[in-house]
Amino acid sequence: MKVALITRIKEIIEQKEIDKFSKRLSVFQENKHILKIYIISDQLSISKLPDLENEKIEFIPCDDQIDPTSPTSLNLAIKKLSKNKIDAFIVASRQFRIETNNLDELITKCENDKKLLVAGYKFKIEFNDQKPNDEPRAIKLNNELQSYYQDKTLIAYQAPWNTCAIWNYELFKEYIKKFDGITKNKSGRELCVRIDNVCRPTAHKGMEDGLAIAKATKKDSNIKFKLFESKLIWEIEKSKIFNHRLKLARKEIVMRNFMKEKGYSEKTLLNGLLNSKNL
Repeated sequence: MKVALITRIKEIIEQKEIDKFSKRLSVFQENKHILKIYIISDQLSISKLPDLENEKIEFIPCDDQIDPTSPTSLNLAIKKLSKNKIDAFIVASRQFRIETNNLDELITKCENDKKLLVAGYKFKIEFNDQKPNDEPRAIKLNNELQSYYQDKTLIAYQAPWNTCAIWNYELFKEYIKKFDGITKNKSGRELCVRIDNVCRPTAHKGMEDGLAIAKATKKDSNIKFKLFESKLIWEIEKSKIFNHRLKLARKEIVMRNFMKEKGYSEKTLLNGLLNSKNL
């Protein structure tokens, strides 16, 4: 199976972050199935990573009008997949830890089931450079994430996220084509989410992954998607705890709002989950 990796970076400046990114990228570089790696990035980060680019790795620079971490920046790389005759593509954040066996599992699942649109992992939160006295805060945030996973009424938490997921490119081309621009929230509207019993404003954007799955399951009732129960470590910065709480709290509202606007059905979406029960 021929696979491409798409990853996004922004404002990587410090050497320790560069080293960590390079190390995590090596897991993908060493895999025999990964033929191409696309790094969507701002110009500053590219200037700090000149030694990474080679025949396998290609940088896709973003101008000032495009945030490399935005929901639709992935489309810049997806447009390049056809010329390399790619069978599947992996979208992965630089913030999580993946091992060779995890990567092999993703690729094997995708290769063995031609109706599996996308598969991905759940996550467990730790802090970047976590110290012993950070543990209580990390545990609290992780417990918050796990409580969302445990609530089976939350459809946003039953679908793989582009934090780490593999997409069948043929199915993606046929049913989705690109990640929907609606997820960028061009209107600039906000919504309120409840954090510690206080209503907090947050951006109405994201969930491009879940919305893409909903679009595909509307078109084909046999489509499958899979969220593995095993969890990868998702490292976040301690300074961004509150931002992550906002993002986690808004996912379900954003997903349902965008599905309603696009006319996608919860029933057909969940049917895709049922289809993959035995995977």
